[in-house]
Amino acid sequence: LAKYSFWRDAADYASLAKAHLANGDVMEAAKTASDVRREFRADHKAEMLATVVESQVAIKQGNDMRAQQLLNKAMQQFAGVANELPDHFALELAETCYQLGEDASGNDIVQKMVRNHHEDIEVLNRVQHMYDSIGRPEQGQRMIEENARAIVEINNEAVRMAQAGDLDGAVQKFIHAVEEMPANIQVMLNAV
Repeated sequence: LAKYSFWRDAADYASLAKAHLANGDVMEAAKTASDVRREFRADHKAEMLATVVESQVAIKQGNDMRAQQLLNKAMQQFAGVANELPDHFALELAETCYQLGEDASGNDIVQKMVRNHHEDIEVLNRVQHMYDSIGRPEQGQRMIEENARAIVEINNEAVRMAQAGDLDGAVQKFIHAVEEMPANIQVMLNAV
């Protein structure tokens, strides 16, 4: 990785760590997580990503107890940065949740991502790829379809309320949708 590049991104390190893990080079993956901590010291999002990578390393080493401890730490870190976290960081966390049987947490993370980006094909493809990689392609497709449908239903319900003269109810419905999906451009435009 270009150590002195202006375009450094902790996600590149995570991708490198995953490549090391896929090749069975656990020590290099662990070193890469350490590099993230060193190179992105002041970045709480990168810190969370490094913890996720360390959890993935522990999984590969067969140390599920350590992996779970690290996942718990990553989830605490996630709570502090969730609204500003890049999607690919959140997907790494969700994948690790699924690998350790924390399906409810993985579902929550992915659901929020899909709801915020239900029309972004690139994000949806990354979500589907993550589900494919963990051997759950049907779950990914279902998650994407159900959340897209739910967003359309929320929008349609608010529009029907407005058409029926319940402007206050429609406004409240849109405000709630914006609070729930702050990065969803369509929801934000409808609320304006």
